[in-house]
Amino acid sequence: MTRARMFPRMAVALLAAAGAVGAQAAVMQYAGTLGGARVTVQIEVENQVAAGLYFYDRYRTPIGFKPTMQRNGPRMLDEVDAGGLPTARLRFDQHDFFASTRALTGTWTDYRSRRQLPFRLDLAAYSDWQATVAGAPFAILQLASTERFYFRVPGDEGAPVARIEVLAKADGALVQTLVLPAPTCNRGMRTVEVAVEQARTVLRLPESARCPGAVFALDPRGGRFERLSP
Repeated sequence: MTRARMFPRMAVALLAAAGAVGAQAAVMQYAGTLGGARVTVQIEVENQVAAGLYFYDRYRTPIGFKPTMQRNGPRMLDEVDAGGLPTARLRFDQHDFFASTRALTGTWTDYRSRRQLPFRLDLAAYSDWQATVAGAPFAILQLASTERFYFRVPGDEGAPVARIEVLAKADGALVQTLVLPAPTCNRGMRTVEVAVEQARTVLRLPESARCPGAVFALDPRGGRFERLSP
């Protein structure tokens, strides 16, 4: 399904003009193993800069990768902690993150202990500004999460965002779909922000001149998000 069919053309044009991240980017999602643990990995590449996230399937808490300029030679990504400090490195045997590369292999190295583990990742889904292949429908995993939930943005990379999926970390089940009052800009894995405000867990889509915002708060009694604005 093309973006023109998913949203009115005028909305697409306005949001593209606003500089939404991913207008000509690519997102790859992989399923595989790191050591003996099952993992899910998402890599975003835009203007030769790779970033992304991964999580252990047992916990489903996203861990970010430091944005890295991709040069000739094997690819490398640094895993970072909540403060943005590198904690481990993934060194890939491959020289690219293209859809034609169906599997990635390499070595994970912990910076502190120097412990090393092998990894293998198989391509599960791929989306860029031209096409979506392997695995449909496509949904972009979000870096932000809460203690109980993680989030996805359904739709092709670069397409305006109309809804947010809330999933349980415990089992990966879809708990809730948040429908936005108006389509907003796609910022890739950073479309959603999470914060604690006035003792409430708040999910926010930032507002800008041409990107409508939205704010949802978690009801601790029912365990569901409710829209606060606009």
